[in-house]
Amino acid sequence: MELAAAEYERSGTPAAVQIAVKDVLSQDHRDNKELCKMIMDIILQNRMSKVIKE
Repeated sequence: MELAAAEYERSGTPAAVQIAVKDVLSQDHRDNKELCKMIMDIILQNRMSKVIKE
């Protein structure tokens, strides 16, 4: 777990997520559904593992 956390920090992901969230929150959203979709997009684009395992 410590290695994963260290890799997360080194990857630049926290900064990218922070910038993306600030951008999304500064925009005018028509409804919560649109806002939720944009937040989910940020999560999916910045997740550490791009491979989904079932």
